[in-house]
Amino acid sequence: MPRSTFRLSRVIFTAAIIIAVLVWAAAHLMAQLTERPLADALTHPTIAYYTRPTTDGVAELNRRIEDGAEDLTFDETTGYLRSVVDALRLPVESQMLVMSKTGVQGLYTEPGNPRAIFFNDAVTVGYIRGAPLLELAVHDPQQGVVFYTLDQKRQPHPRFERPPACLRCHQVYSTLHVPGMLARSVFIAPDGLPLSQFGSYDADDRTPFRRRWGGWYVTGTHGSIRHMGNALVTNPEQREAMISDATLNRTSLDGVFDAHGYLSAHSDIAALMVFQHQAHMTNLITRIGWESRLAAYEPVDLKGGPLRDAVNELVDYLLFVDEEPLTATIKGTSGFAEKFAAQGPADSRERSLRQLDLQHRLLRYPCSYMVYSEAFGALPTEVRQAIYARMWDILSARDTNPKYARLSEADRLAVVERIGRPCSSAIVANDARHGGAEEPNMNIYWLRPFWFGEASHSDLEWHKHFFTIQFANKPNIDAQIWLTIFSTGLNLDAGILGTAASGIKSFTFINANGQSEFSELTSWQSHIRIEKCVELTVAFHVRLAWAKAEGMIYYW
Repeated sequence: MPRSTFRLSRVIFTAAIIIAVLVWAAAHLMAQLTERPLADALTHPTIAYYTRPTTDGVAELNRRIEDGAEDLTFDETTGYLRSVVDALRLPVESQMLVMSKTGVQGLYTEPGNPRAIFFNDAVTVGYIRGAPLLELAVHDPQQGVVFYTLDQKRQPHPRFERPPACLRCHQVYSTLHVPGMLARSVFIAPDGLPLSQFGSYDADDRTPFRRRWGGWYVTGTHGSIRHMGNALVTNPEQREAMISDATLNRTSLDGVFDAHGYLSAHSDIAALMVFQHQAHMTNLITRIGWESRLAAYEPVDLKGGPLRDAVNELVDYLLFVDEEPLTATIKGTSGFAEKFAAQGPADSRERSLRQLDLQHRLLRYPCSYMVYSEAFGALPTEVRQAIYARMWDILSARDTNPKYARLSEADRLAVVERIGRPCSSAIVANDARHGGAEEPNMNIYWLRPFWFGEASHSDLEWHKHFFTIQFANKPNIDAQIWLTIFSTGLNLDAGILGTAASGIKSFTFINANGQSEFSELTSWQSHIRIEKCVELTVAFHVRLAWAKAEGMIYYW
């Protein structure tokens, strides 16, 4: 072969085989979950929100305190805050600051004395300097979000209590009519009073940035992106004018409020973005869990009806289908992004669903890390199977709705490889990150790894290779196949581009009469779905190049 220099351009190849996937009718969906209240769900015997024992992290901490296995330490400045944050393993870097007079202790909150919120996947803790209570919200695997308070006074046996009044604000339209989380954005006056006459926004990752974080402090840089954070309305007639260079791209809150008595002086923009995504994801998981339990009193139909629509809505949000794209790079100030990503878990290629992108979107891989949550793992098996089936419908491009076109093939493959395969262990260690929950698993298995071939040719002629794959041990399977190759770049000696091409050439399938039928494609295809496939032939042509084609055959 003549001496040459190649510029390697790698294109991912994947092949996927599907069986036993639910058929989803998408023509006429019912109203969104916000439009469908759950009548009398709180007192329904299968829910029993106020009376059924809880198994959440705060309830467990109560039990450890009662048993003498754990003690909370009181600090004269912050009360039990530091001790509670440590006991529930909440990163200080997650701190967000709310300056609006909202919440049960709103009278204590103002821009000079904001409410600090700390969170992890399941627990949220709220603290206001000088207020009488710590406020907690925790996602119980069965009951949804449960609310607690803790008196901020020294006591021999501190105990978290469940106040019933919390649901007046936390079981509403925007929480999907289940006890849930809120991340409200609202115009506020200089004293922190919400200006409700101008409306409010229940923000999540679909909300335009210009309507996010009203009433919150925001620290971090975000280029030309505009938001409502850090801003106070001094002239109601020109309320949009409150957003200015002074409120945007703030990396410090110095001069705005005295951080003495707080664990941090940051209200990290990356933490805010993650929390807003997580709040709505939490509500979706709770809602579909409750719907499935209520449906257990009647025949469950996962292929149609309200529960099917709930699955569709959850999966679209899980895969960030309607996420507001970033138009500038986001960078926080507290180190939250790095702390969050380090939690993992990561696969053998160091990919994790917790890795943040913050240049074009929130997460590097468009699938919510909340599939690792204990609450998601506690959903009924048939519901999780329906969720995974719907995910596979979208990730395999079986659903051709144009709204899913924003998911690139590389993104789809990364998600499938990250949570699509069975893990080496079905159970994750019982630690703070997973709480013993079952590892997410879409139940997509590989039939076998395979190579279409490897070839090296130094002349200008096209060298044609054909490779046939027989599915003898899995006959009549439904095939969803994507095909590209590893290839080469420019041959500098000859000045000609070394090239390789590959595509699906033909296949054999079982027809309606049970007979084997051969089909030759008029042109090579890189993406095709074949029902009842028993044999597949791939063409692989190379000139002036080294190239190889490889892949994995997946099946459901």
